[in-house]
Amino acid sequence: MTKSVTIGFLSLYLVTSIGIPASAEQPACKDVDSINSIALPTHPIDRERTWATRQAEIAIEFLRANRPDRSSELNRQIQSRLKLSPADKAVLETIQNLEAGKNANSLLPFITNPSLYANSFSLQLQRLPLQTRKEWILAAVEQWSDRDPAFQIQTINWILDLADSYQQANNQTETLNLLKKARSHLDKAPARAWINVATAYRRAGQPEIARSLLASVPDRITASSQAQIDRGTRDWLDLGHQLARSGQVQQGLVYIAQAEHLFQRHKSRLNSQEFTRSLALAYAAAGQSSKGLQLVGTLRKYDASLGYFELAKQAAELGDEKFAQQSLSLIREAWNVRDSVSQVAEIFAKARKFEAARHIANSATYGLDKLQALAAIAHIASQANQSAVSQQIIQEISQIRSSDLPDNNIIQVIDALIEVGDRTLAQALLKSLNSNQNRFNLASKYIKIEDFATARRLLNAEYEVQKNQYNLTRLNINPFPTPVPRSVPRSPLEEFFSAAQYIPVTKDPPLRTKQTRKAPLKISPISPSQANRQSDRIAVLAAFANSYASARDFTTAYALMAEIPDANCTHKIRAWNHLLTEAMKAGRLALAVDALQNSDRLSKRANLKNSEFVRSNLIAIAKLYSQANQPQEALLLLESALVRLQDTL
Repeated sequence: MTKSVTIGFLSLYLVTSIGIPASAEQPACKDVDSINSIALPTHPIDRERTWATRQAEIAIEFLRANRPDRSSELNRQIQSRLKLSPADKAVLETIQNLEAGKNANSLLPFITNPSLYANSFSLQLQRLPLQTRKEWILAAVEQWSDRDPAFQIQTINWILDLADSYQQANNQTETLNLLKKARSHLDKAPARAWINVATAYRRAGQPEIARSLLASVPDRITASSQAQIDRGTRDWLDLGHQLARSGQVQQGLVYIAQAEHLFQRHKSRLNSQEFTRSLALAYAAAGQSSKGLQLVGTLRKYDASLGYFELAKQAAELGDEKFAQQSLSLIREAWNVRDSVSQVAEIFAKARKFEAARHIANSATYGLDKLQALAAIAHIASQANQSAVSQQIIQEISQIRSSDLPDNNIIQVIDALIEVGDRTLAQALLKSLNSNQNRFNLASKYIKIEDFATARRLLNAEYEVQKNQYNLTRLNINPFPTPVPRSVPRSPLEEFFSAAQYIPVTKDPPLRTKQTRKAPLKISPISPSQANRQSDRIAVLAAFANSYASARDFTTAYALMAEIPDANCTHKIRAWNHLLTEAMKAGRLALAVDALQNSDRLSKRANLKNSEFVRSNLIAIAKLYSQANQPQEALLLLESALVRLQDTL
């Protein structure tokens, strides 16, 4: 599709797709059921926050599309409506510029209350590339170096988090440079910051520096006021814990015991469950494992499970397989055991202690838990060029027999390898399977490892069998599974507008005039057997359309979609939404817009409220157009998203 045609198509979509009522002349939908929609707030204050957040999201994309003037215009509307101060507006624009990949350092001098928005900044920093994050953090630390001690801890922690990211990327030089930077800001910082920096040095393999920093901590804790006795108690405990981890066990035990004594005197001022877990960890690090277990045994059920996991994790970091096994064996909840076993096994594997990692994995009660843990170990071994170890573990996985796994569980092995990100091992196992059996399911696995050519070949072969019989049972799938609700973390903008000091609108917004619609037309009844045949045909067509879209064969996907009657609104909406997602993944943005338009059209026909869905996807596609250096297309979609925003709230 040429650029001029694309722009023309988008312009047509912008003009024709906004505010069109469902046509009462169309036949009613046969299958309208619940398609999950985003619940919108009803309280005026919440509605204002939601409006502001979503308008600010659109402003970000105008920045990305090189229209800072339009972005500023939207921000001025937000500032006026919410009565934001200039300093608050500078925070908002900082978040937006960072998200859009623009330089935000020039805004730092205008931010006079950074501590109020520390959480917003922290969330935004997690979304940035390492280099961008580093540049902004170092500039912010210099700008705000004279802030109150509590905020000093926050800025130092940003540097420590950044150093940890570089350490995970195996860049030891940059890690140590950043730790040196953090250390240079400790002079006026409280004891907590000194302990945090010392801990980071220990983890970076610099125990001598860690010990020298910890030596200065007792005087700083003692100097803290009596009003901060709870913080001081925690600091004594963490000091003792880190000294024990750094090899100074006897001195560490002195401070741990001191913290325990203060805890007994001031329990009402501390979270007793959390503190007891930390106390158990400290004693275990100092060689008193039995006391650690004893302390955790006094906790409530959930906290006890968490405490045993923390003990096992620390034991793995210290290379103590026996105590790690013992701690894991005391966790009672199956859902806690699964993650705990995998994480502890991975710690041993990353330390190249593969035998210990396998022992931990094999301690899992359920076959699926064992399989997932072993798959993670195999992946780590493969990444470490330990092919013999990884192959041995794969062989071990294939022989697992358990009541919660089928006898032939090679597909589960492949799924587990894909889950941990090892496409090479997964592909090798896939090639060993008989491709004539369950081709539809195998195609889905090839799609996950992005071998689209093989996936299309399998789908073609299976569709030749299916196209005349439409046997849903043969596919062995649920073509329209109920989406599992996912917990979506709060975005930096949502955090900002929750913290912002603004004057909310107190009056309710004006009521919209409801559009009148004719009653849907009645559908002639059909026999149950005919209905079942039609239902299976629609389900099979939709399942193949979805799979072809995932395999990047959009031509075939479109052809199959054309065979699904529009009267099957719900099924077809879901299929269009899937095609929309896959087209965006593949960078086929004009197809994504077309899929969104078709989904929107059918949603109107089914009287489904979908403005929020359309708005969010218009923004997502606009972002991709900007990243593809096609700002004109992005701008058209963003203007459409603004119209949708007014329609939503």
